[in-house]
Amino acid sequence: MSEIVVPTSALPVPAGVDRVEHVGGAVVQHGRLSDRVYLLKPGESAEDDLALMERLARRHGYSKLFAKISEERQDAFLGAGYEIEARIPGAAGGPDLLFCSRFLDPGRKRERFTDQSLKVIRAAILESASARDGDTSKSRADDGILLQAADGSDAGELAALYGSVFATYPFPIGDAEFIRQTMSSGTAYFLARDAANEQVIAAASAEMLRSLAACEMTDFATLPERRGLGIAGLLLQALEREVIDTGVRMAFTIARSTSLGMNVVFARQGYTYAGTLVNNTNIAGRIESMNVWYRALA
Repeated sequence: MSEIVVPTSALPVPAGVDRVEHVGGAVVQHGRLSDRVYLLKPGESAEDDLALMERLARRHGYSKLFAKISEERQDAFLGAGYEIEARIPGAAGGPDLLFCSRFLDPGRKRERFTDQSLKVIRAAILESASARDGDTSKSRADDGILLQAADGSDAGELAALYGSVFATYPFPIGDAEFIRQTMSSGTAYFLARDAANEQVIAAASAEMLRSLAACEMTDFATLPERRGLGIAGLLLQALEREVIDTGVRMAFTIARSTSLGMNVVFARQGYTYAGTLVNNTNIAGRIESMNVWYRALA
């Protein structure tokens, strides 16, 4: 196994945001905000990835290691003490996508909102059954909303929306330059405007995993006064149509386990519950568990 050097001269990051680093082909995020190491993109070998994550955790004292990997690396991660918290079937016969975690502090593994999270999952599944029976009344936004694909010129408005909606977020989406960078890397954004004054009132994005013909539906935000109109569902449908044309065959999301609204949005759109990532992400001011949902698009 080759020696992994963690760079010490990475670019500065905004205060309160976890750092993303490129190391030996791998991409990791780590920091005090979510108190974890997150393997966003695997490197050349599972052994190097495991060593990198372990080294970062020892150096900084993080309490959770979290990895998004192909099932081809399952044995290496399970052998290193990781457990599978969620699994998404592979697209077009390809390998499954696994969400694996290793808890370095026993307290990190204890779910703090078990009853609330279970109620959300049950309610979302019931809503999914209702949608299959033909009740779509809760998925209709009013006529005064315009949906459009976003580009770099919209980054400032998107950043302002995200900054106003989220007290904390695992990535710096309140920064317009960060949004422009993700756009240039292939992330697709859609936004909703008020037809009367053109104010951005909601937005969402699709982050591509092209090697797996998959994408993550993420960054959903709606102004509080415009919630309950079904705008998130319309954004999700628009993103699905967009990514299918690029070859994506599997979509998934990671939704706050205590947020009934977002879990219902995905369940009603035909997404299947895949598992819960326990105490995984700092979002909206605290570390929360996250539910994984997926849907085959073709």
